[in-house]
Amino acid sequence: MRNYDLTFIVASDVTEEELNGVMTQVKGWVEEAKGTVSKVDPWGRRKLAYGISEYTEGYYVTYDCALEPQTTGELERNLKLAPKVIRHLLIRKDDAGEATVPDVDLVVDDSADEADEAEADDLE
Repeated sequence: MRNYDLTFIVASDVTEEELNGVMTQVKGWVEEAKGTVSKVDPWGRRKLAYGISEYTEGYYVTYDCALEPQTTGELERNLKLAPKVIRHLLIRKDDAGEATVPDVDLVVDDSADEADEAEADDLE
């Protein structure tokens, strides 16, 4: 089994009871896949960075869970089809418990900064 961080956003128009129902349902999907949820971290209602459908706010929830890699597809399918879950993100953790982020080589273009500095020197 591998460790994963599962974060999902529940629509802001749900009641407290419906929110708890969605959280229980998602936990049930993890357990159906022979996985376990070790930590539940409800962040509460927060403003979205950008609107999703008609929503500008949502309830954020994060689960630390362990799953077999072949079962993640079914879990994500269920999350996509859940009417009250408006976004989700499933990230695999490495063995140390940190979320795995792919290595990316960044190319920085300093030519614009050098041109601005040269222009500032000309003004003096």
